Amino acid sequence: MQKEQIIQRKILLGQQEVEYFHHIKKVKNINLRIKVDGSVHISAAKYVPLKAIEQMIQTHGDYILAAIQKAKPQEEKAYHEGDCYHFLGRAFAIRLKTSNKRSTQIHPEKKEVEICLPDIENIESRRKEIYRFEKESCEELFPEILERMHELFADEKIPYPELKFRRMKSRWGSCNPSKNIITMNTMLIQAPVSVMEYVMVHELAHLVHPNHSKEFHQLVEQKKPNWRLRKKKLKDFFGQEEEL
Repeated sequence: MQKEQIIQRKILLGQQEVEYFHHIKKVKNINLRIKVDGSVHISAAKYVPLKAIEQMIQTHGDYILAAIQKAKPQEEKAYHEGDCYHFLGRAFAIRLKTSNKRSTQIHPEKKEVEICLPDIENIESRRKEIYRFEKESCEELFPEILERMHELFADEKIPYPELKFRRMKSRWGSCNPSKNIITMNTMLIQAPVSVMEYVMVHELAHLVHPNHSKEFHQLVEQKKPNWRLRKKKLKDFFGQEEEL
């Protein structure tokens, strides 16, 4: 029995680059599905050529772009005074302070995170400041995690990838093997380091196997034998199942 394989691909629809997931499985037709998070999924049998799949995507391009636009966004936090905010897996109470200088500071001894803004009552300003803080924190921490996790793949002799960061709604990380780029979701800075390591290993494994094949999962198992526990911790921590 053929096991399903999933390959991450990209296609240009008009002026917009769209990421889609190519599911290779035992089906009669080429099937298109767009999830509520706006991710695009195409299912087709192994013998169907990629050209035929992408021609089908182009044919339904307007529908796909409209569906992505209408996709239900995740509820965004308002970061009110006293709300709980997680950083590296630890919980901190939010404290808001009016200041001419924009900053976010973690105070471990008080178990508080202090957000300073000129317009502290503006919810969107608070979000932008937290997003900035998370990206900056990722830029400081993740290069060291990448260095340690890359060493696990010494036998595979994979190239050292370029590391990028952005806030993503439906993915914890992504890998572009052809360009040797790994992108990490900046929200991961909220989680324990063990969770970040798991996501990094997952993406590094895609530089060897750019799919979710049996060989891919065997490689992840080899590098992180407890990866299932870490994946469960990721799901439990954020309370949702996002894709890798």
